[in-house]
Amino acid sequence: MVCNLRFIVYLLLILLFLPAFAIWVPFFGGIYLIFYLLLYPLIVLFILINKQEFIKTILYFFKKTPLKYFGIALLLMIINSCILSLFGITNLYEVFRASFVRIILGILPILICFLYIIKKYIHYDNFAKLFILLFWINLLVGFISYLGSFFEIEFINKIFDFFANYRILAFKLLGSDSQASNYFAFGLPRLDNLHPEPSGYACFLYIFLPFVYAFGTSKIKLYKNKFLNILIKKTLIPFTWISILLTFSPIYLLFSLLITLIYFFKDLFKLIKKYFIITIFALLLIIFVLKTINLSETYLSRIINIFTEIKSFDDFIFIEPSLATRIVSYFNQFCIFLKHPLTGVGLGNLPYALLGQLYNSSLPLTPELVSKMNISISTNTKLMFNSSFFYTTIAENGLIAMSFIAYFIYRLFYLIGKFIKKPCIVGFDKNLLLALRGSLCSICIITFYNYAFENYLTYILFAFIIVTLIELSKKIQLKKQIEETLYE
Repeated sequence: MVCNLRFIVYLLLILLFLPAFAIWVPFFGGIYLIFYLLLYPLIVLFILINKQEFIKTILYFFKKTPLKYFGIALLLMIINSCILSLFGITNLYEVFRASFVRIILGILPILICFLYIIKKYIHYDNFAKLFILLFWINLLVGFISYLGSFFEIEFINKIFDFFANYRILAFKLLGSDSQASNYFAFGLPRLDNLHPEPSGYACFLYIFLPFVYAFGTSKIKLYKNKFLNILIKKTLIPFTWISILLTFSPIYLLFSLLITLIYFFKDLFKLIKKYFIITIFALLLIIFVLKTINLSETYLSRIINIFTEIKSFDDFIFIEPSLATRIVSYFNQFCIFLKHPLTGVGLGNLPYALLGQLYNSSLPLTPELVSKMNISISTNTKLMFNSSFFYTTIAENGLIAMSFIAYFIYRLFYLIGKFIKKPCIVGFDKNLLLALRGSLCSICIITFYNYAFENYLTYILFAFIIVTLIELSKKIQLKKQIEETLYE
């Protein structure tokens, strides 16, 4: 039974790399990821096998670790929204629906399941090694998908459309026959791999770029097979960057460059200080080369146009309508927060509050937002809007709940930093902590951009950090006990 359960656990990890593999369930009237359809039964199995141990382990995490602050935040969100419904600011049905779908079925199962998996079934260091191996295989799979699109190899495209069918199902529900492998820019296919769209894949690569740097630049032996160990470590960084570039996502290219600067800041600072004159000369040379090369036919032109062509917000809407839509949406969500700074407008109520706010927007509305508003009004449905972890959460839940989330994340950064400085934390453990801190930093940066509060990657990372810190604290304590015994 334990062996079979381990197989299901490994299958779940593989499905992490199939984030657009979905099924439409007519009875529930929605599209559901296969990943979640395996997640829930797995939790049930954990409970059936050893209910007492499972509950005891999860309660320990929420009582004895910084996770308690995040748990308080989720509880406050639900209580706060219920109180707001009593005053007519939101309605109880929306509160129940949002709480059930987003928290009870979304966030908590991911968090609970991966806390237990890393604690009970896959040791934290083996989990990291397995994740890196699957990440690397996923990069190779992405290149195969790109070749399929580039050379229009039908059987490859059909395979990837099968395993990345979320968008196909979504379009079919709207009466469209669009395919999943049809993203192009400047006459070239955009790499989306097994994600719903290229920007989703670029976001995934960006978040785990610190893992790529931590283990791709280390001298640590990750795998027993010498050839596999060398192959992965030598190709991990170039393969990841080639993939980022092939997504043709300018915003995630900038984010990736930013997290690279943050990750290597100390090393870069020392290098610049040592070779200051050479650095200045190199920068001037890069500027000169960029000025002489015509980048208008590349996706980098989108970045250049923002700095050179935009003179007003109307220009911005015309040149970068997608980014402008997000900025206008986030600006108006922040306006809603300012009207309800402590409590927000309640879980699930933002689509309705935002619709009214957009009518009074001090920023011009983009055609996309106007279209979404018209569809919402004509069909009497919720407004479809750009979701951001920070702006959406603070508009719905206010400062009280958000302050607990902020403190929880601060504690994670603080504890990781504290462990990194310990002399006994070396080798694999130190590199893993650097990777975890870097990826947490990556997520914090994009919480102000297009990154949903329910994104499963956030809670897998939270679980990974929490369990790793606990296991390292046990290791340190054990070392102290051994040293004390030796000196007695």
